[in-house]
Amino acid sequence: MKIKMLEKILVLLFGFALFFGCIKDNSGDQAPDVVGYPRLYQLPNATEEHMMGYIIRTVDGHVVVIDGGRKGDADQLSELIRAGKENGTVDAWFITHPHGDHIDALVEIVNNHPEINVLNIYASMLDLELIQRYEPDAQAADGRYHVFFEENEDIFFELSLGDRFVFGDVTLKVLAVKNPDITDFRILNNSSAVFRVYTHEVSVLFLGDLNVPGGRRLLSQHKGTGNLRSDIVQIAHHGLNSGVYRDVYEEIAPSIALWPTLEYMWNYHTSLVRGWMEELEVYSIPSYRGLTKIELTQEGLRRIKERH
Repeated sequence: MKIKMLEKILVLLFGFALFFGCIKDNSGDQAPDVVGYPRLYQLPNATEEHMMGYIIRTVDGHVVVIDGGRKGDADQLSELIRAGKENGTVDAWFITHPHGDHIDALVEIVNNHPEINVLNIYASMLDLELIQRYEPDAQAADGRYHVFFEENEDIFFELSLGDRFVFGDVTLKVLAVKNPDITDFRILNNSSAVFRVYTHEVSVLFLGDLNVPGGRRLLSQHKGTGNLRSDIVQIAHHGLNSGVYRDVYEEIAPSIALWPTLEYMWNYHTSLVRGWMEELEVYSIPSYRGLTKIELTQEGLRRIKERH
């Protein structure tokens, strides 16, 4: 009788342990990703050309992609989206601007990767006539991306300033959209959409390829409001010296900087911005060093700085 009673007590204790998380089930390929916090992935270039791509995976399984890279980056992107499964779903795909190093992976996946189901695409698109007038050498000037969005009009949505999207434990807010009146230098870069992604612990700011004029506009709209303040920042325009000025980064006040850049660009074309990050005591992670996975918690930020 005592033995049966002891067995019942042990069963009850084991059940409580499972319920409260004292015993963790690590079986299965996906178990390490289901640990109670969202993750951000910075993708390395899969070709010899520069690109920009980020994936956000929430606790409850939502997948959000920002840009994604070139056509040659699509296979890598598909693999990461599927995370070991045969098929994968992207709940929302956000494009900062239609330059090939940011949008071509999306076009390739939608057109030629049936294993990936893209539910929604979001962008802020300039009129084709403006692109043809002010940036005629851009791929977008031939209308290919406008045609792509028209062909996928059932899942494409134009972004508006202030739009807010919630994906489980992750929220994305749109802080900037196209600037059709900023026509100097490269009109597409200065019309990069800016996204602030945040959880209850950590925030990330994506600047796309903003150049100096676009950065000035962003700062004039948000300076002193706290809207730009973020723990992590994606360095504008691959870290090239033509990106946003130092005062934008001072307003953001990040502790970690993500650089979508190649090694030769890092070594020879980013010295000005790298100097700013060093002076502001911001920890830099360039994408050419490989896939970076960040747990979007304060403890996760501390660990990744220690690990690198």
